[in-house]
Amino acid sequence: TKGHTFIGKAPSSEKKPKTTPQPPAPNVSSVDLDSRYSKKENKEEEKLRKEKEELVEATKEIPRPIPDGE
Repeated sequence: TKGHTFIGKAPSSEKKPKTTPQPPAPNVSSVDLDSRYSKKENKEEEKLRKEKEELVEATKEIPRPIPDGE
């Protein structure tokens, strides 16, 4: 390839991170990442959200139709 000729040993990559032994990540199962979002609770949350929206809709002031100027 043009402009990429190395004479001798190729330089070592500077981007390579030093491998330091890291403590294992806290035990989090990949399925249940957050217990708040289990299927059952998710449905309940959605039900509550819908009920809340309906209450807000019901309490909203119904705007009167704008007169056409007739």
